[in-house]
Amino acid sequence: MRTLGVMVITAAMVATAFAQQPQPLDPLESAIEQQLKAQVPSAVRMVPFWKGAGPKLDWMIMLHAGKCYAFAGAGSAGTQRLSLYLWGPDGKRVTEVKPWSPWATMPVCAPWTGQYRVQAKLDGVGVFAVGLYETGGPMPAAPAPTPAPVVVAPSPWGVTVSTPSVSIGFGGAPPPQCRMGTDGQNVCGYNCRMGTNGHMYCAATPDGRCAMNTDGTFTCSGAPSVGTYGGGPPPECRMGTDGVNTCGYNCRMGTDGHFYCASRPDGRCAFNSDGTFTCP
Repeated sequence: MRTLGVMVITAAMVATAFAQQPQPLDPLESAIEQQLKAQVPSAVRMVPFWKGAGPKLDWMIMLHAGKCYAFAGAGSAGTQRLSLYLWGPDGKRVTEVKPWSPWATMPVCAPWTGQYRVQAKLDGVGVFAVGLYETGGPMPAAPAPTPAPVVVAPSPWGVTVSTPSVSIGFGGAPPPQCRMGTDGQNVCGYNCRMGTNGHMYCAATPDGRCAMNTDGTFTCSGAPSVGTYGGGPPPECRMGTDGVNTCGYNCRMGTDGHFYCASRPDGRCAFNSDGTFTCP
């Protein structure tokens, strides 16, 4: 049975932390700070990062009525999901964020002055870090990111790259997300997952999916949205005997053990003389 860890942060401890010489940030902490300050450049971190490796970690922190804050956290490679929760001095839930992502940002403007309880919950394996920032006001809505190349699938000819479409191409669907992995690189798309190498992998469409390969990386679908084809099926991801997932439609496996998939539901793959397939 696991023991729930609880830390209590007092005003004296906060003052001591500020009085000490700031410590250099590790790569995970640095990535969190860069991600948060990309949204709120004026944000100021109030205390050193909290870090944990268990499924849950609780701690107490003093917040002041009328001030706005952001709890920003991320998990290392192996983290499937990081959720953050906040309870007020009266013991009632104030807010929570539960994104299906190793990244989580929980903004809050404190309604009362007092000791608040924070909980970080980790799904998966790995370690996580959470920072507390004073934002000076409610956090602005994140701007729609500029579409960027998204890794879809390795192939015998190299890496296949697809550019995600914005919401107008999906009948009002949300714009793609940009997620930074622990390798410090942002990748934009949908339903993003982080590989064991610390790199984020994202699908190119809202209904796209990412499937894990045997080497800990992900292969993500880049086929057009279901709505584009009048309600056709979503793309499938198939793993060949080479240990690589490929996503798309009407997939066929070549003699090299690699799956080849069409980019659209009505696409068909043609068999080549060398045992591979060419797909539209």
